[in-house]
Amino acid sequence: MPPGLDATARRKWRDSTRAVYVAAENARADSVKAGMHTGSMRQCDTSDTRTIIQYRSEARVPVSITIPCDVDKLMSSPDLPASIFDPGEEIFGSAEAKQLAGSALSMAAQAPLSLGDLPGPRVQVGPSMSRYNRVEGFSTGVLLDQQLGGGYSATGIGRFGFSDHVPNVELSLARTNLSKTIRLNGYNRLVSASDWGNPLTFSSSVSTFLFGRDEGFYYRATGAELLWTTERGARLEWRAFAERERSALQRTTFSLGANFVPNIEAASGSFAGGSVRFLHEHGQLIERLGGTRVQLGSAGIEQHIAERQHHAAVRRLGLHLGELLLGRLGARLCRHGLRLR
Repeated sequence: MPPGLDATARRKWRDSTRAVYVAAENARADSVKAGMHTGSMRQCDTSDTRTIIQYRSEARVPVSITIPCDVDKLMSSPDLPASIFDPGEEIFGSAEAKQLAGSALSMAAQAPLSLGDLPGPRVQVGPSMSRYNRVEGFSTGVLLDQQLGGGYSATGIGRFGFSDHVPNVELSLARTNLSKTIRLNGYNRLVSASDWGNPLTFSSSVSTFLFGRDEGFYYRATGAELLWTTERGARLEWRAFAERERSALQRTTFSLGANFVPNIEAASGSFAGGSVRFLHEHGQLIERLGGTRVQLGSAGIEQHIAERQHHAAVRRLGLHLGELLLGRLGARLCRHGLRLR
C-alpha cells in the first residue's frame, strides 16, 4: 500500500487492487479450462522445453532449471543413470566425490565474496552451548557464524562461567573449498588436559552435576592457532599454535553426588608448537564390536619459550590407538620412556 494515504484513499486502493487480482485469477482459471498454457508453461507454445529461475539458500544464488514440456520423457531420459538394482552397479567412491566437488566449485557452488549484502548469521545457544564443571560451575554462551561468500566464514563465541566469573572468547576466520578447511583462530578459553572423553560438553556436564564425576583436568590458555582440516573421508588435522598457559582454579564444589577430585595445578608459561591428528572410522557401527575406530593424535612438538630459569623444553609425541567396545588402548612415547595404560 502506498504511504501517505488517508482512510478513504486506503479503502479505495484495497478495493481496486482486489478487483484486479480477482480478474487475473478468473482469467487464469478460464485459460486452464480452455487448455491454454499459463505462467512458464507458455514457453511450451514455441519450444519443447521451458526454463525457470530459482534462488538457492539464504545467499539467493540464481539457478536456471530446464524442464521438458512432455514430463513423460523424463522417465526414459538417456541422461538418467540406470537402475540401482541392475547388475554391475558402480559404487560412488572418493575419487568420484572429489571430481564432483571440483565440478561444483567450477560452477560457482559457493556464493562470491560479498561484504555488502550478507545473509543473516547463524546463532547457536541453549544446551549445546552450556556446560558444568568444577572450574566454571554453570557456564553458557552464544555462537555466531557469518557466511561471507567465496567459501569464507567468520565465527565468534562468547561464554561466561557463573562461578569463576571469567569470560571465554574465541574469534576465527575460515576458508573452505568443500574438501578442506583452513581456519585462523584467536582464543581465551578453558582447556581440558585429558586424553580421552569430552568433558566440556553438555552430556558430560550432566554426569558432573548429578554424580560429581568431572572427567576433565583443566587449565586456561590464551593465544592463536592455525588449523588445516580435511572435510571428507579420513579426517586429518594439522595445527600450529602459540599460547600462554596458566592454572584454572577450582571455583565450585557443588554436585548432587560425590565430592570433586581436585583439579591439577598447571605451570604458567608461553608455548608454541604444532600437532597432527588423524581419525578414521571403519565399520557401520563403531559402537559395536564389528566397527573399529583408529585415532592417531597429538603428534607434535611443544617448545617452551618462556623466560624461565632452566629454559626447559618439552617435547612429546602422542599415539592413541583404538576405541573398542570393551576398552581403550593408549600408548604415549614420552621423554621418560614408553607408557602403556
